Amino acid sequence: MSSYSRQMKWWGGGSPERRCDIKVPRGFWAHLEKSLGPLPRAEPVADLKRIVLPASRLPPTDLAALRHIVGEDGVLTSLETRIRHALGKSYIDLLRLRKGRIPAAPDAVVFPTDENQILAVFKLAGEKDWALIPFGGGTTVVGGVETQGNRVTITLD
Repeated sequence: MSSYSRQMKWWGGGSPERRCDIKVPRGFWAHLEKSLGPLPRAEPVADLKRIVLPASRLPPTDLAALRHIVGEDGVLTSLETRIRHALGKSYIDLLRLRKGRIPAAPDAVVFPTDENQILAVFKLAGEKDWALIPFGGGTTVVGGVETQGNRVTITLD
């Protein structure tokens, strides 16, 4: 897994170990509500283990083919990895993640380490008619990392 993916929160941006507490001046919320009306309060983050995703649609032979290309540790299908790669980091995405509302996720996340592996994954995806999504930093705000349609989807991180 890329070092960025390993460190980021599954439900938001940044490292889960780091927290930035902002000192809110006394009366801040009352002032805002006086100007804007009632405001929603922060909701707790959904329990990761309670989020249900459809099972990966990749048969064992296709997972083995991917692992042959990028190595055993280079293909992940765990719940957390698929959720981390299901949505971007737009405000709406972050709300969906916090509430555990994830309509679809990639069937597998692949972590190639060089250009030859990337090309081999592209070739296999073409042969299998899979959709490929480049993840990069995962900060998309336009839905570019979301799984679309009914095709098997592989995310490249």
